[in-house]
Amino acid sequence: MKKLLLIALTLVFGWTLAYAGSADKDAKVTTTFLVMMNNKNAQREISKALKEQKGIKKVEFDMAAQTVVVTFKADENTVSGLLKMFKRIGYTATAMEVGCFGDPNGCINAMKPDNIMP
Repeated sequence: MKKLLLIALTLVFGWTLAYAGSADKDAKVTTTFLVMMNNKNAQREISKALKEQKGIKKVEFDMAAQTVVVTFKADENTVSGLLKMFKRIGYTATAMEVGCFGDPNGCINAMKPDNIMP
């Protein structure tokens, strides 16, 4: 009986570790970027550049508010990487809000000096 219980506990523990490791790979981050989109081709140019980025799952544009909301896989891209992409294609961008992973304090307000493009 003890041997069976030990085997069952080992299996449950192993399954829990395997599940926890795979959960991080599926984590997604949603970030709102304030982007100065002052030309008529901005949405097309940004969409094209985002398609070349790894892990992009969803993109929403609000031209009136000058925002681009990007959802991406956390293990394939970063807010910093996306800010560099905006700069590379000639747009000034600021990360306004970053989705969080169940943080009890709520989402991170990313309006910090290290998240603002130079």
